[in-house]
Amino acid sequence: MNKTKLGYMFAILDMVTYGFLPIAAHYFVATIDPLLFGGLAMLIGSIPLLGILQKQQKIQDMFRKDLFKPLLAIAVILNCSTIVFLLGTKITSSINTGLLIQTEPIYAIFFGYIFLKEIVRFPQVVATLLMIAGACVVVFKGAFALNIGDLLILSAPIFNQTAHIIAMKVMKTKTNAMVLSGARLFFGGILLTIIAILIHPSSLLQLTDIRTVIAIIFFGIIFRALDVTLWYQALQRIPLSKASALIPLAAAISFFGSIVILKEIPDVQQYIGLILIAGGLLWFSVLHLKNRGKKRTN
Repeated sequence: MNKTKLGYMFAILDMVTYGFLPIAAHYFVATIDPLLFGGLAMLIGSIPLLGILQKQQKIQDMFRKDLFKPLLAIAVILNCSTIVFLLGTKITSSINTGLLIQTEPIYAIFFGYIFLKEIVRFPQVVATLLMIAGACVVVFKGAFALNIGDLLILSAPIFNQTAHIIAMKVMKTKTNAMVLSGARLFFGGILLTIIAILIHPSSLLQLTDIRTVIAIIFFGIIFRALDVTLWYQALQRIPLSKASALIPLAAAISFFGSIVILKEIPDVQQYIGLILIAGGLLWFSVLHLKNRGKKRTN
């Protein structure tokens, strides 16, 4: 399997994981302090990655003088994303959460073009805009009123893409995806847990419930360790804009998963949003297949 195909495989697997993330997050933060949950989940998720880095004798790279600052910056920026995401999903529906995070491709195209000099073609822009139009339909309430949770979810991709830009530059010159993944979760987990304790010290009492502890461990291993590893493995092989354009695949998983698992009942707007997003994804997939066909012909 060549580099590009492997990159798309990692990206697709990550989108499957990412699709179930809003469902799990919405379910767990309904009863657990969002900040403590997010911080401890990242720390738990960092454990297997740190073990791999120790085995590879690369764990010390996280503390290298030339790497520590950018790694810490990535952790801080992604913590902002985690905070707005968890607080947002607590006060909006799982369906809205899963659909609204699909705004990320538009940020990916903009950031990739401006900062990474990636080539963005007009059909790709149109396909991505179709996906974003679907997200816009979801948040329109008939009077242009927005739920604060929806606004928080919409802001999360800004932080994600900013961190991805730094991460890709670091991977090109200084380190690999595994170091980035471990540092992101370890440093981010420590910082967010400290913030959670300072703001709500009493939230620590929730850890006396074994179900809370199990939820944090499950979320940390699946939706932090596995998710971040798959994502950075994809970014090592394909451009950021192309990897992020696959994100709408997670929308369908989140949408139907919310219906089946959380028993949410979608409205007409949410169905229309899903159709537009799925249409954009299908268009992008066709464009990708055409490009592959042209390369084989040449």
